[in-house]
Amino acid sequence: MKTTLRYLWKNRLFTLLNVFGLAVGISACWLIFVIVDYESRFNKKIPDGDRVFQITSYIAGVPRPIVEFVEQDIPGVELVVPIHVRSMLSGKGGVQNAPFIDEPKKQIATTSGYFDLVPYRWLSGNKSTALDAPNKVVLTQRRANQYFPGMSPQDIHGRTIVYNDSIPYVVSGIVAELPFESSFEWQEFFQVEFSKDYWLADSWNVIDVREQLYVKLAHGVSAERVTGQLNAINNARNKADFAKYESSFSYRLLPLSEVHYAANLGGIRHRTVDREVLYGLMGIAAFLILLAVINYINLSTAQLPQRALEIGIRKTLGSNPRQLIVRFMAETLAIAFVAVLFSIALSEVFSYLLADFIPPDLDVYDHIGIKVLSLTALIFVITLIAGVYPAWLITRVRTVNVLKRKTGSAIGGVQVSFRKALVAFQFVIAMVFISCSIIIGQQLRFALTKDLGFDYNVVLSVNIPERIHQKHGNENNSLNLKRSLEQYPEIASVSLGDLPMDEMLGHTHFFHQNDTGMVEVLAGGKYIDEDYLHVFGLEVVAGRNIDLSKGTPEYILNEAAVEAFGFSSPNDAVGKMLVSGSSAEPLPIAGVVRDFHQQDFKNEISPLVLMFGYYSQRDIHIKLERAVSNGWQQAIAKIETEWNRFYPEATFDFRFYDDVIAELYRKERQTSTLIGTATGITIFISCLGLFGLATLTASQRTKEIGIRKVLGASVSGIVALLSKDFVKLVLIAIAIASPIVWWAMNKWLEDFAYRIEIQWWMFAVAGLVAVAIALLTVSWQAVRAALAKPVDSLRDE
Repeated sequence: MKTTLRYLWKNRLFTLLNVFGLAVGISACWLIFVIVDYESRFNKKIPDGDRVFQITSYIAGVPRPIVEFVEQDIPGVELVVPIHVRSMLSGKGGVQNAPFIDEPKKQIATTSGYFDLVPYRWLSGNKSTALDAPNKVVLTQRRANQYFPGMSPQDIHGRTIVYNDSIPYVVSGIVAELPFESSFEWQEFFQVEFSKDYWLADSWNVIDVREQLYVKLAHGVSAERVTGQLNAINNARNKADFAKYESSFSYRLLPLSEVHYAANLGGIRHRTVDREVLYGLMGIAAFLILLAVINYINLSTAQLPQRALEIGIRKTLGSNPRQLIVRFMAETLAIAFVAVLFSIALSEVFSYLLADFIPPDLDVYDHIGIKVLSLTALIFVITLIAGVYPAWLITRVRTVNVLKRKTGSAIGGVQVSFRKALVAFQFVIAMVFISCSIIIGQQLRFALTKDLGFDYNVVLSVNIPERIHQKHGNENNSLNLKRSLEQYPEIASVSLGDLPMDEMLGHTHFFHQNDTGMVEVLAGGKYIDEDYLHVFGLEVVAGRNIDLSKGTPEYILNEAAVEAFGFSSPNDAVGKMLVSGSSAEPLPIAGVVRDFHQQDFKNEISPLVLMFGYYSQRDIHIKLERAVSNGWQQAIAKIETEWNRFYPEATFDFRFYDDVIAELYRKERQTSTLIGTATGITIFISCLGLFGLATLTASQRTKEIGIRKVLGASVSGIVALLSKDFVKLVLIAIAIASPIVWWAMNKWLEDFAYRIEIQWWMFAVAGLVAVAIALLTVSWQAVRAALAKPVDSLRDE
């Protein structure tokens, strides 16, 4: 150990490079391991979890009548747990100075079977009677402390919570938070309603994302059999609709182990994670640790010619190959151990870089025993993989050549081709990440800069909470606020209505009677007012804007809706009548606007109907004057003053609309951040490996360089001589990586209805970046070797 530490200290530069290279790989790998380990633990401790399933359709929701059918007509179902996601407008504990909770989240209506499925620990109350009446509520301890701060569960039990300012519920139970990761994140539990009017027994084709259903099957009952029975009744009940609309859907039983990863089902649900993201993280972690190991191998083998004399003397004094291998593996273990210590600090850096991927409830030091064992195992695996090849090379040292000072040929039979292959592999990975980063960045830039068909610059939006809106609805406060804001010169215009483009787009069936029959179109719907088109710059191509002074509601269509209804032109649509599926009253089409994007670029522009309605007044959109000389802060302050005048009990919370649009591409931005981080780490580690190979080459060719200088070679010529081999490696890496990137990025872009085309210049830029990085890395060693005095390299001849 003493001689090992002495050697590492003597070669501080290489020791530091080895430690830092491994530390970067280990820290990134460690953080990714913690994230993946956390996500993989979800729902693992639910009792009999292998027999628990969520029944899903094309979304997380199911029709309400399915609950009664599963419970009564499907044998082998041990437990049926319906979940109806509720949304109270407000809640307030019935004690003095209790806080007011606006729109509390994570509320569900369910049955007592929920508590048979999920193993809560009861702090007060009894699970068999806690939900036996409609005016009872069960709380988690965290939510109980919000309604009743500082009170014990026993004191809270039996007290009243008033919801929506007028509906009292009695706290009939309090449960402790689940001590493990789970998809069951609900905080308030009410009794589910089973009345026929509520459950609409015949509505087998009406699916609501708020209605969810879990089942627990008896031992020996297969999910396939239950799925078959469900789909048989589904096809029988919806046969007419399936034939009419030429479409259908089916049910499947999603295993509880898969619920956490079902991000594509959407709906009002628990937090989910995309399994592909986890696979991507794991793949990047594997690549980074592999690159770190390759870097260590290259740097270690680069030092072997300098260590040949030491090794030869040890062999002369009786050291056998096993002792030499053990000695070198001890050095590798020491470096790996120190690298782990450095990686602790670097993990904080990666925590910042990968913040979008870190779950909000993640505790890095949770389950610390398992993580320490895993990290220890990683140290020994790295030691084994990184140390075997250099240790084997040590045993190949020829003692005779060492003692003759022929260190260049001391390692018999060993070529640098393997080390070159490793460096080429590093740059293949670097090229893949660089190219992917460029292409993803271009797609994001395309999405955020392309003309969306409406103007969203300097528009800020404020949402009026539903409780506040209902409270002041009769007073037309939102309309009064709008009129007050319009008086300020800093404000160009104000509108009430939905956002033109956001994550949610409700759809409704619309009907039009033409000469050949009834035309039915499933179209998106957005609420607007008469200033909406002006605020967002929507272009009217036929007809006019809606006119609220007429007293009769009117529709505005987009061009896609005109085509879907079969009108010959936008002008032909003006004046025609439409009937909404939720209303029997036909209403006229006032005008047609040019198509604009309603959702992100993964969705094509679809038929859309704009209309005025009650919900038009919940969102206020304020377009500021672009030429405000004293800045927007003063304008925003005036808006807040007016807001507080009309809605003193509601917080003024605004967002600029361009930020809202950017948030639509959150997943893509996360991917870009991940690839960018991986690119930086890969380039750094690859450069360390290239530096090691350059050092080895310069050392082996010292005498050749000296002779060339004596014969008149210039410094630039020698630098070019030493650099060209490395440039060749990078060019080979570019040739290998380019088709891989082209295939992978085309697969990624397939998810977008509107996308960029992959261009040759993207690969050219990535290649130039890789070549430039390689040249900068190699040039320092090359210039240093070229500037060395020939007498120093030739004196021992």
